[in-house]
Amino acid sequence: SGPSTNRFMCRIPAPETRRPNETADPAASPLAYAVVIDPILGAVHRRVVQMCVRAGAEAVLDIASATGAQCRDLNAAGVRTTGLDLSEAMIRWARRYSPASIRYVLGSALDLPFADRVFDAAVLALALHEHTESERQAMLHEAQRVVRSAGALVLAEYVVPARPTAVPAWWIVRGIEKLAGGSHYAGFIDFVNRGGMIGLLRRSDLKTTEDVRLCGGAIGVARIPIRHDAV
Repeated sequence: SGPSTNRFMCRIPAPETRRPNETADPAASPLAYAVVIDPILGAVHRRVVQMCVRAGAEAVLDIASATGAQCRDLNAAGVRTTGLDLSEAMIRWARRYSPASIRYVLGSALDLPFADRVFDAAVLALALHEHTESERQAMLHEAQRVVRSAGALVLAEYVVPARPTAVPAWWIVRGIEKLAGGSHYAGFIDFVNRGGMIGLLRRSDLKTTEDVRLCGGAIGVARIPIRHDAV
């Protein structure tokens, strides 16, 4: 299994965005993501792949796919993968550096351009915390909508430590989020005040079948089974 104990293996978030769900501000280059952020997120990517594979997912949607690093890891594991992002620059980069077997789509997580129940799993990895609560709920709803019944939602997000001052990684997270500023930081503070990932799962009435902690406990990765009511 992938490593899960490196307490400094945290995401460096993008600068503030002007459009919901856009991975990067126009000033943030895909090159910076590929060189700096993707290696830092390696453990998260590996854990997401493991959960998708254990869920038996053959077709997975990675929402806010950025440079496509998560998509490439899923593809390498034999998973048929689609990446979605609102940044044209990220989509171009991902297509350039990914095998042709991975499909990339330009679109918003608030209104996914896919029919109902077409994927075995959807991934939302560190894509929710910078948004408003209504946007988070809309993104979760859309992610679940496109997953087949008996499929899975794999969620990676910040978990507020019980003793934040005892977790150095949490100082780093808060500092970077503050540097992001604006609505991004406001969304992060709201997310933290609402209990982080644990609070989000509770408010959304989402139950997990797998739930692990990375980054000294500051990041959680969870697998959530999807059940749709019979029509």
